[in-house]
Amino acid sequence: RAGHSCEEVGVADQSTQKCLPGFYCEGTHPVTLKPSKPKICPNGTYRNLRGGKAVSECFQCPAGYYCGNNTVVPSPCREATYCPVGTVVELQCPGGYYCQYNTDTPSPCPEAYYCPPGSAHPIKCGNGYYCPNLTAEPIKCPSGTMGSNDPYNVDPLTGCSYCRPGYYSEGSLETEIKCHICEPGYVCIGGTNTKYPTDRNIDRGYECPRGFYCPAGSFEPLPCPKATFNHLTKMQSIEDCRQCVKNSYNNLEGQRGCQPCGSTSYSDAGSLTCTCKGRNRAFQMSDGFCLCEPFHVPVDDALGPNDDSEEDCMTRVLSRCGDGEIRSASGECVELNNCEDACNGGSGARDPVTGICKCDLIQDPDEVCDESCRKTAPEIKVNSDGTFSFKNKANNKE
Repeated sequence: RAGHSCEEVGVADQSTQKCLPGFYCEGTHPVTLKPSKPKICPNGTYRNLRGGKAVSECFQCPAGYYCGNNTVVPSPCREATYCPVGTVVELQCPGGYYCQYNTDTPSPCPEAYYCPPGSAHPIKCGNGYYCPNLTAEPIKCPSGTMGSNDPYNVDPLTGCSYCRPGYYSEGSLETEIKCHICEPGYVCIGGTNTKYPTDRNIDRGYECPRGFYCPAGSFEPLPCPKATFNHLTKMQSIEDCRQCVKNSYNNLEGQRGCQPCGSTSYSDAGSLTCTCKGRNRAFQMSDGFCLCEPFHVPVDDALGPNDDSEEDCMTRVLSRCGDGEIRSASGECVELNNCEDACNGGSGARDPVTGICKCDLIQDPDEVCDESCRKTAPEIKVNSDGTFSFKNKANNKE
């Protein structure tokens, strides 16, 4: 009858042949009238008692356990796996979750931790990485940053800090997230995201410009000294600044070339200016001319005081000024109280010592733009790399 096994021949008392645990026995077949063989409880179920009569008497595998073929006693789910109700085979814990012993539901991986597939416990997110909740693998800090050492590293703001000026990092390209000293020949302005930056805005750095040199760790280029030049980019040392050659000069720092002396002047190598060949002449950097110094005239009467020449100049002899006259800055005798020409038709008084007119109608600069106006006026400056920056003082933005 149902719940019993009649496979053995010659059994007198069927009550002693109850169906074994893990099986169910349906009794005599309704058509053939032959005894049915014991049937195994299906996967995902178990039976730990004798006498099972039907498949419905195989119990569903409980949560946190798994039941394979012919299960008598459910097996507890091991760490790093989970087993919902009716589980046949343990399921691996998915990424972003962790599974403790005998669990039926994966637990979400918390913030600042990560959980690879098959995790039994959350793993602390290391420095140089950040981990939002449900993280399967830690996320590296982006290029231009390094680990912040904040234990609550759940996003780039908490887990990562910008590289300081003079340093860079390449983020996901590195096995260890840290900032490295800027390469020689380059400028790292802070947050630099590549070893060899070329774009100030994209890379947060740039190549060392012409006229400058940049040793390792540069956060701004260093200008070549006066009397030297450098016409190449990515230079690394002051030794890369070349001395101005003979008959040229440079009176400024950070130059990519030297200016030539004129035909009436000369210079030694490494000069700040040129020397005029003629005596009492002054070299003009604006045009390379050698003109007579103030209160001097050419020895050659055929030359004017503003003619460029190798000829010497001599002291100009001035006649004595008359009564009521004073000598002007140019050496001419002028009326002491006549400033009409100097003041564009206006009035003024001439200084008795310098001979310079002080005009009465000159507008005070504060009347045009006072101190308050100047504090908010836009500002334009030239950067060391030759670019221009515009700053709006009203909102302090560049």
